[in-house]
Amino acid sequence: MQLTKYHCAEHDNRQHEFICYQCNSLMCSRCIVTHSNEHPDHSLQYEHIDDIRQSLNNLYPTDSDNNNNTNNNNNNNDTESKFNKNVRFTINSLWRSLKTSSSKYQSLSTSESDITQHFDQLRQYINNEEQKLKQSITNDKDTVFNQMDNDLNHLKHIVNIVSLNNKLQNDNNNNQCKEEEEEEDVNTSAMIESIASSSSVQSFIKDNRQSLQLVSQSNNDIEDSLRQNNNSKSTLLLDVIYNYNNQFKTKTTDNKNNNNNLVSSYEVTTKPIDFEPLNSMIEQSIKLTKIEPSTYILSTHRAKGATLINLSNNSTAEEIKADFDFFGTFQSVVTVGEYIYIFGPGDNPNKWMKFSIKTKSIEHIGEIEGEDHCFYKSVCYDGLDHIYLISGREFSESDQTYSARMDRLNINTMKIERCPDLPELCGYQVSSMIYNGQLYSLSMKNSWLYQYDLATSKALPEYYNYIKAFSACHDNNGNFYIFDEEEKRFARFNVETKEVTELSFVEPHDAYLMYHRESPTSSFIYSMGGNHGNFKYSIEENRSEPFYPNDKLDRICCASAVIKF
Repeated sequence: MQLTKYHCAEHDNRQHEFICYQCNSLMCSRCIVTHSNEHPDHSLQYEHIDDIRQSLNNLYPTDSDNNNNTNNNNNNNDTESKFNKNVRFTINSLWRSLKTSSSKYQSLSTSESDITQHFDQLRQYINNEEQKLKQSITNDKDTVFNQMDNDLNHLKHIVNIVSLNNKLQNDNNNNQCKEEEEEEDVNTSAMIESIASSSSVQSFIKDNRQSLQLVSQSNNDIEDSLRQNNNSKSTLLLDVIYNYNNQFKTKTTDNKNNNNNLVSSYEVTTKPIDFEPLNSMIEQSIKLTKIEPSTYILSTHRAKGATLINLSNNSTAEEIKADFDFFGTFQSVVTVGEYIYIFGPGDNPNKWMKFSIKTKSIEHIGEIEGEDHCFYKSVCYDGLDHIYLISGREFSESDQTYSARMDRLNINTMKIERCPDLPELCGYQVSSMIYNGQLYSLSMKNSWLYQYDLATSKALPEYYNYIKAFSACHDNNGNFYIFDEEEKRFARFNVETKEVTELSFVEPHDAYLMYHRESPTSSFIYSMGGNHGNFKYSIEENRSEPFYPNDKLDRICCASAVIKF
């Protein structure tokens, strides 16, 4: 038998049957044991090709999946392959990105069209001025266009893996399958209208199956590929998956890496044209205003209200009244788009609220069903459809008890659903982060960091981070910033490298932290203690300074969040 790169180098009589997603390694059935011993932290990250092929038959998400039917997802957790779960997550993320891109692109096109129609009357006089006004929009369209082109290319690779598996699944493929139609020459521009008119990713794939085909998958082409892989369907499919992982393993579609976040909105305003005098008419007839988002801090306080601080306008502030007790919510706050979600105040741990920065008002107050809820929950957002609520302290007049319960809020249906319980946690959690499909959670006043695999619903062994966290925040990119009140330490901890970096920080009496990335080269951590002191810390300069002085309100244990709109 001719050996290929898909045969084990150590055991040349065996084909590769396993793939480890952590390191993207192919292994045979003998060396999988060695790999597990050498990399015990990879134990939940490898999978057999038979399991992948079995679950690939049902890869495309159903309508209930698109509606985030958690019951269906939970029922499939035990049978669906890890590869499928990761790809299903990626498909949903890609589709959300494509829908956002399509809406943004059409909005930009409308603004562009308004400008063009107005300038049709003046084309012979002011062509240069028109092009100057349109340039910024055209640049943003190019950014969105490139984002869509990249996302479509990613989606094409997934569709082709599934299509190839379906063809290989037919044992009589050579006799019964018809030749594929020729590949259509359809560019990204033509896809934009299809994305906008499609109600789901399934209908989009169905309507554009030929356009999403990367390479021909005719009978002859498949036979040639099989011959190159010793007529092994599994080897051929592993080859395709291996190449897919190599091409896309460093790419993410989280909101923080989406170029749409860098694209501005525009508003075009016009008025009737006065052709005399010409110069004055040209200057006054049309105006293009780039709408730059403002950055705010919403800092709640003990007097059932919140202060909205405009960081983009010299920290000017306005007070907002709210019939909501914010005490005990300091780590129970998360931002999603224009909204700030706050969970479990001290007087009612089953309550949660949704605040709109656009309307500057509470738009929804909800209830969490059940009797065993707690306050001081730690919350985090997965970047798609769910906010996770982790642990907390149960109400007890005699002692302090802690919950291992975890729930999640579907931000589309506004419903909260129960997740599998976490291991018994040591105290309540001060900060939680979802990074690379893993949920990380820091316990208060001890040095334990818990890790939970969202794809498998399993907790990994907790590990020691050498810092006793009194409070903490994170950057959504693998780093926790931790304040140790006992040792008066402030440090950065990376969940991948386990590296601890000591930082300089002058803390108020109680330091409740929040992270804000101002620009690619500037990021800050804010601490809102109210009348105990407010501070702003520059990560790049490693120094802190007072912020929002003369604050008279008590903000201890109350939620604060940075939001851009």
